[in-house]
Amino acid sequence: MFSVFLSHGFKQVRRSPIWGKSVATNVVLGLFGLMMLAYVLALGLLLHIIADGLGQDYFDGAGRIEVVLRFSLYYFAMEWIMRFFLQNTPVLFIQPYLHLALRKNKIIHFMLRKSIVSIFNLLAILLFLPFGFFAILPELGTGALLGWFMAILGLSLFNHFMGIYVKKKLNDAPNLIFVITGVLVLVTAIEYFGIFEFSVASNWLFSTFINTVWAGAIPLVLAVVFYQLNYRYLINNTYPEEIAKSKAISSG
Repeated sequence: MFSVFLSHGFKQVRRSPIWGKSVATNVVLGLFGLMMLAYVLALGLLLHIIADGLGQDYFDGAGRIEVVLRFSLYYFAMEWIMRFFLQNTPVLFIQPYLHLALRKNKIIHFMLRKSIVSIFNLLAILLFLPFGFFAILPELGTGALLGWFMAILGLSLFNHFMGIYVKKKLNDAPNLIFVITGVLVLVTAIEYFGIFEFSVASNWLFSTFINTVWAGAIPLVLAVVFYQLNYRYLINNTYPEEIAKSKAISSG
């Protein structure tokens, strides 16, 4: 079933009347995406060297692992904000199938799994996985590398599915945006006025991930939880008339 959906998706794009007009745009966007991934990978390959310099110059001789751990939580917070504004869920793709005698659960599962194929889900891996091989593996061993990789992958997927879920819930409760904004302002103020340094929390959290292998699986479990929350929400709220209405609003 998944292979059929993928085939239909490719044919839908290929047979679109605007395909020929948008080829140049797609090529430019594709090259831009590849260039961005290349820059992130280059930064990832050099991260252990950069962290060494920062530790010596600005963090009282802190080791390169500690420097990266201090700022990892900030990265994932910024990534979530970026996803919130830029990442969309491919809901409209499944509209034609909702009228057919197909099980809705299969359609929803396909939509959610297809959404994983996103440039955002590569950024953390390209940035932090090389650091794991160059710094964590030589100093702390294979177990620490495994915990690190599971944590990075899990947090990236957690950001992915939580972002989708929050944006869906905003359709039901638009005032939720004020709560989110308030939390962001509060956290920023706490950090800015020195009430609490989230770098300390980041260091503790990611140290736990790499020092206790099973702890690195916790973000993966949270990602699965939010996958199921998305699934439950979509299975109960995805109907042809609602998608058509959303499509009309977005195009109007």
